[in-house]
Amino acid sequence: MIRKNNRKLIVFVLMLLLLTACGPKVQVPPVFDLTRFEGIGLVTFRSNVKGKLQDFITEEFLKVVTEYQKETRIIGIEQEKVLLESINSDMMNPKAVKEIGKKYRVETLITGNIELFPVYQSRSLIRKVSAMGVKTYVIARLTVKLFETKNGSIIWVSTGKVRRLMENVSFFNGTMYFNAANTKSAYGDIVDSLLDKVTRDFKATYRRMYK
Repeated sequence: MIRKNNRKLIVFVLMLLLLTACGPKVQVPPVFDLTRFEGIGLVTFRSNVKGKLQDFITEEFLKVVTEYQKETRIIGIEQEKVLLESINSDMMNPKAVKEIGKKYRVETLITGNIELFPVYQSRSLIRKVSAMGVKTYVIARLTVKLFETKNGSIIWVSTGKVRRLMENVSFFNGTMYFNAANTKSAYGDIVDSLLDKVTRDFKATYRRMYK
């Protein structure tokens, strides 16, 4: 009798799971809607790595955001260092953000900083790495900020971090260089993973409705 009741309970639970799994999916709007801004200035991301990484990740960020929110109005702006020099400022403080907003007539401003750090088993290893390209694990961290240019305040920030094995890495005077000829093949996996983490608030999701 107990076994029979157990079978009925199992059948009931399976049927309940089947019914709930078949519920309709509805679209949930993004956590952060960029389309409400009249204009967004995208500053070329900064990087502690020598090479084309900052330009590549800025372009990929733009592609991802405009794919998620197609009505977003974004204009590309030069590198942060050059931008700050043009307004006689040495840092991205509220005053600088407001001046940039007036100069480019944008309501908001996006900045980003990608940093890559080698993962060493010991400090002595760095002395063994020559100028020739080698393979090494790196930790990559991307921080993206959205400023409101009216008052210079930060209204959104997101950070992502990943660890990957990279090739064609070299060091000179403590600076990391990537020597790969193909930027996409060299950085693609790291950039895709980081952007997936930091842009989630811009992406619409789907949620199943249960009866």
